[in-house]
Amino acid sequence: MGISTGRVAGIYMAAVGTPTAFSAKATTANTAKTEFTITDDTMRAWPLDAVIEVKYNGSVVTTGFVLQRAGGKVVFATTPGNSAVTVSGTYSTVTECAGMYGWKRTSSFKEQDVTDFTAGTAGFEAHTAVGLEQNALTCQSFWQDTTLQDSVGDLFYVKCFISSVTGERFEAWALLTGADADAGIGAVIESPLTLVPTDGFYYSAS
Repeated sequence: MGISTGRVAGIYMAAVGTPTAFSAKATTANTAKTEFTITDDTMRAWPLDAVIEVKYNGSVVTTGFVLQRAGGKVVFATTPGNSAVTVSGTYSTVTECAGMYGWKRTSSFKEQDVTDFTAGTAGFEAHTAVGLEQNALTCQSFWQDTTLQDSVGDLFYVKCFISSVTGERFEAWALLTGADADAGIGAVIESPLTLVPTDGFYYSAS
């Protein structure tokens, strides 16, 4: 999805200190039984460096799936079957500290110049994608209960809702790369805010 937009997003700070361990927690599967989300919704913010163990029918599996650490999902390329998938690892407790209104996510692929000296008599310069996806999450206004300028460069957890504060949304771990606050704490700030998702921007239906 190249561009995604929505009305409101929550920005969350992870609790300082060691993430909390969990063991053999149940997951909830989608209809196709390819996506398995940890059922406890308080445990869905998996740190980027957390070791997550996945078991199917009680046995550890290490291939055939990817982790969506923002949202707490295990996504298989094909269904492993009808038996239970459980997960163990650590999660971060996150607390909302700011919000975005009228958010937009854009993505693009990085290009680099490549000179082909074998083309024609003089060669020519071509452009080729190097496969590095670049993401940006921006908004035109936001509110805060902390001073975001002091946190530029820090990692936050973001929930971007499509139309309301429940239901369809995207989730991501994201770096705050720009905050231009021009109003007091607690007020709606009519200034840009920019975050960069670091591990993906993941859709969740509910």
